[in-house]
Amino acid sequence: MTNLAKKPLRASAATCARSLAALHDISLWPDLQSTGHAARTLAWAKQNDRIQAVEDAMDTAKRRGVF
Repeated sequence: MTNLAKKPLRASAATCARSLAALHDISLWPDLQSTGHAARTLAWAKQNDRIQAVEDAMDTAKRRGVF
């Protein structure tokens, strides 16, 4: 059984920079539109990782009082 109430890990400055840059990145678009299952699945996984990085960066910014 896992503890779901754990605080998320703090994002580093490099993670924040990468996640904010990912907001404007459309490089995965061709793979997301691919008819190949493997390419599309990999692109979705990368996209979800980028979304999670952005959410982590926003949480870190809120904790530091930026927002």
